[in-house]
Amino acid sequence: MRSPTNVTTKATTVTNTFVTFVPFVALAIFVVRFALPATAAVIDPDTRIVIRTYESTALPVDRESALSVATAILEAAGLDVTWVACDAVFVRRGADGPCVAPLAANELAIRFLRLPPAQGNMDQVALGYSLVDTRLRAGSLATIYADRVAALAVTCHLDVRTLLGRAVAHEVGHLLLGTSDHAPAGLMRAAWSQNALRRERPGDWVFTPRHARAMRDAVRVRTARQLAAARLGK
Repeated sequence: MRSPTNVTTKATTVTNTFVTFVPFVALAIFVVRFALPATAAVIDPDTRIVIRTYESTALPVDRESALSVATAILEAAGLDVTWVACDAVFVRRGADGPCVAPLAANELAIRFLRLPPAQGNMDQVALGYSLVDTRLRAGSLATIYADRVAALAVTCHLDVRTLLGRAVAHEVGHLLLGTSDHAPAGLMRAAWSQNALRRERPGDWVFTPRHARAMRDAVRVRTARQLAAARLGK
């Protein structure tokens, strides 16, 4: 996303599958797993999703606090999320664990990077992007520019954890919806203006009912695919 006036989240589309992203996943060998507390809402077990996080840079806030914001947004959409923290300290041959295995059908990956300040048009600045296979209408990997999120939060006098969590939830939305398209309302808006960020209108930071339903359906499909793959592997 970008800048002083408008902030835009862009999703980059690809036409191949996500097998090519496995090398990135395989670099992480130090694993810390945690699940954030669930809300009192009843969650359909078929709408559970696992999201791995990879930090290539130190986050401006603690990861759990930011992810708790994303969890609240995703749970409000009817999803049950388990976060798996994967930190790439060094590469070791023969490493084992949930972070070095290829992503399962019901798994996503979010990586946090630093990016040099935007050049040229400063009216819009990218905060992150998602890689989406528009033919299959699915994605597995999204990137968040943590330093840009932090800078925008400071400019707008927002809690960095809140904005980072919203950015993560937005990109998860792209991966599950399987599209680079945006919506005129709700969390999946393309442009997050500073006025909107400061206004803190609740409806701006949740998924619309249509998107929430589509995301639940997408996770059910992923879960069914994962169960089918597990049966074949027996």
